[in-house]
Amino acid sequence: AAAAASPAAVHVIHPGTARPAVAVPRGFFAASLSLTLPATLVLAFVVLFIPRVLFPTRVWESRLQRAAGLVEPIATFNSRFAQLARATDPAAQREGLADLAAEMSRAMNQPVAVTPQAVSEAIRTLHLTLARESIEWLEEADKARPDDWRARREASRVWLLLAAIARDQGDADSARGAADEGLAIAVPSPLPPRGLTASQHAWIALVHETRASLLNDDSELAGAMSSLQSAATLDPFNVDHAHRLFKWAMQLLRADEARTWAAKTIELNTLTRLDPEVKSLSQQELQRIRSYLDTSKP
Repeated sequence: AAAAASPAAVHVIHPGTARPAVAVPRGFFAASLSLTLPATLVLAFVVLFIPRVLFPTRVWESRLQRAAGLVEPIATFNSRFAQLARATDPAAQREGLADLAAEMSRAMNQPVAVTPQAVSEAIRTLHLTLARESIEWLEEADKARPDDWRARREASRVWLLLAAIARDQGDADSARGAADEGLAIAVPSPLPPRGLTASQHAWIALVHETRASLLNDDSELAGAMSSLQSAATLDPFNVDHAHRLFKWAMQLLRADEARTWAAKTIELNTLTRLDPEVKSLSQQELQRIRSYLDTSKP
């Protein structure tokens, strides 16, 4: 699925792997049309809505697939490079590095030296190039179906990856610029008539939290709290929202809010036993919250 607004952290490409998970719904229209209707009515429905619904959706899917296809090789190259770094057989390591350098040379249409540093730098450069192309396709997908916010969310994820790479290269200006783009595109424009959903507010909160880490700026957590409080209002039984709000309030030294969200977290956690699909907090985390409540009484 197109990565939900999970608190999945944004990882840099080296070491490890990171790529946006772009979901393309399958068989949606086949399911939509399997209604108990006369055949003529179904046919009329199809003819009427193909120009306005089916074609934009196919274009949307196609553009999402192009975006995902662009970044997919990076995960493979990263995984292979990480495996080589862990290899214990020097001969196998040299052979694997030579094979990977040859593949990188073909992918980049320029020679890549058979050294760990050269291959690592080639992967990083290719990632930057393909990530930017991926963003362009995600923006095109958003134009095809501006009512579906997921393409914007994935574009914001890729911008944050680019910000992380720039930060690790010591380029603070580029890191901030990419982080700004990641926040700007995360917010639907124009805003939906009914406002944002809980998951949209939660994603924007995660973008702010990521920016706080990337830019070493805890003031971003204020924006994260504001967005996640909106998500909590729309999804009031979400223990994860309450827990994150507690932790951010602690970081910002907002003692009253931290106590409020600590108590709310414990309250909501007791309800998770009613739903086996909802993950409850660990006993260690619960003890930490209780200790905070005990030691921070006004």
